[in-house]
Amino acid sequence: MITEAYAFADLIFTCKEKIKTLPPYHAIRYAAWLRFACHNAGLDPQNAFSGLLSFRNGITPIQEGEQIRVRLYLTEEELKTLPLLLNHLSVTQAEGAFNPATLELTAVLDPLQASGGRRPGTGTFTLFEPGLLREELEMAAALNTFTLNFSVPLRLTLPPGQKHRNFSERERFCEESFFINDPRAPQRLLECVRTFERPDPNEAAAASREQCTGGFVFSGAPLSQELTVASSTLTWTEQRYNRERQTSMGGLTGILKLRGRPGRESLLRLVAGQYLGTGKALRSGLGFYRIMELEGQHLIPLL
Repeated sequence: MITEAYAFADLIFTCKEKIKTLPPYHAIRYAAWLRFACHNAGLDPQNAFSGLLSFRNGITPIQEGEQIRVRLYLTEEELKTLPLLLNHLSVTQAEGAFNPATLELTAVLDPLQASGGRRPGTGTFTLFEPGLLREELEMAAALNTFTLNFSVPLRLTLPPGQKHRNFSERERFCEESFFINDPRAPQRLLECVRTFERPDPNEAAAASREQCTGGFVFSGAPLSQELTVASSTLTWTEQRYNRERQTSMGGLTGILKLRGRPGRESLLRLVAGQYLGTGKALRSGLGFYRIMELEGQHLIPLL
């Protein structure tokens, strides 16, 4: 296995003119803008950033002068091309309302240091590693109830063996009933958390594994099954890219309450998942949650 630490880059935008028409979740619009910028910069979007989180969502118009925070998730390799990506982001005229004419990139911050500059170098950022979560893990270890708030859609693929080749796109993902009826639901949620390790390309066995998070895997320690679903208000929500395109990307939003005393590996995944996300479409800003019992104790601001 190869260790893969992440850094966070918080992009601060200032709205230059009112943006009236908005989807319920904004990250997918930022992702489209970033893909345009990658194309203009000669970068592969799959290797330019690993995740995206928009702190501002909802259909309420963005007012002139309003500041907006968008977090990028970057590996050490992706950090090297970040200045190039940001330079092109500021001049790329993307389709839709999110572009340099409406949003000005005014700062880039490292949330782990609360510092940064207009165009940071590769040495600016602190790498997010499990050791930084020590205090939060200690607090979580004393809990026996975990209330997960999914304020953006969760796209969690069904466990191996439950998929069928004739399934539609939506049928490949866990729906509301999965969290009510399947005792493996908490384990599946934790299996798909974006992780701190990835398979070595020279390991043929690792390459053959079925993964949920784009090839990133944990160390392989067995997951405990002490967690059970106490209650769930998760409901499926569809979101479309825009009014012109018919393509949609749905997922589950709402509250998932877990009960039990998770083992060490499960607890790490549960707490780290708040920062790294779980399931599919993390580059489109989906799959992020926060544990409500840990409010006020989080390492950095969460959605």
